[in-house]
Amino acid sequence: MDRKLLLFGALVGIAVTGALYSVGARQRLSEWQARKLARMVERMPEEHPAKRMLNELAAIREQNEKMLNELAAIREQNDQIR
Repeated sequence: MDRKLLLFGALVGIAVTGALYSVGARQRLSEWQARKLARMVERMPEEHPAKRMLNELAAIREQNEKMLNELAAIREQNDQIR
């Protein structure tokens, strides 16, 4: 009896997970996970290795975005010259 109940619970869980993914809940789930991670990072002390790593990644992302914008401006200038 316990095995049947366990198997039934697993099947229901798989079916619910599949239904959620098929209806677009995957996006909402990932957004929820991102918000939860952001809250966890906010509570971390500044010297925590994970928080330092995430801050450094954010700085790198900002630097890359700035360089890409500068490259786009240079391309526009070159296109105007031609």
